[in-house]
Amino acid sequence: MKKIIKISILSLALLITPVFANNLFKVSIGRTQFQVKKAGVLVNNRTLKTEFSPYIKQGRTFVPIREITENLGADVKWNNRDKSIKISLNGDVIDMKINSPNVRVNGKKISLDNAQAPQLALYSSPRKETKTMVP
Repeated sequence: MKKIIKISILSLALLITPVFANNLFKVSIGRTQFQVKKAGVLVNNRTLKTEFSPYIKQGRTFVPIREITENLGADVKWNNRDKSIKISLNGDVIDMKINSPNVRVNGKKISLDNAQAPQLALYSSPRKETKTMVP
């Protein structure tokens, strides 16, 4: 099962390819404000178009999870009470919590490194809104 999960994560990483980085802007993560670079992202050889720009922070490209997963055909559910995300695609289910490296794939626990944990980023443009971001 771990092999399937690693292959799934690797496949998703290969589908998401940063193509350019320019234009600095700021996002707030927790109580810290970061200056980040706007990133263009390809998904299945098509540019990901999203209202809230993907960005590069500390060498990693972060994308809004809803936009990337829905673009791949997945269903995304947000639970505001416990700050968790449930992604369903082709019978597979991924459960994640904000700032937690522990992920459940089809009910089995997987531990990622801390830098891969989903995080909430507060954008000020195009409007003030918080988005769930994943590397």
